[in-house]
Amino acid sequence: MGIRRILICVSLLLVLLSIISGSINCADDDRSFSSSSIRSILSFQNNSKIPNCSDMGSDSLCSRNPQCRWCRSETLDDMCFSKSGAWRLPSQVFSCV
Repeated sequence: MGIRRILICVSLLLVLLSIISGSINCADDDRSFSSSSIRSILSFQNNSKIPNCSDMGSDSLCSRNPQCRWCRSETLDDMCFSKSGAWRLPSQVFSCV
């Protein structure tokens, strides 16, 4: 399984290198990328990230993410935790769904 991951990483690196070298070769052509198009691509990538569980403030948002658990407490505020974080909470204080 380790060899498979290495082969996938190497192939992805080769694809990225070919894309980068292609954009450098096209710098004199009309087909070159503008800085605004690159910024828009980068902003799309940043906006498509899944938010952290701790950033979710409601049960409905937390429940939509399979990596998060909504935990209720009578003594503390109800909060959203990661699966591993919810597992480590004391059961006397929190009840996680």
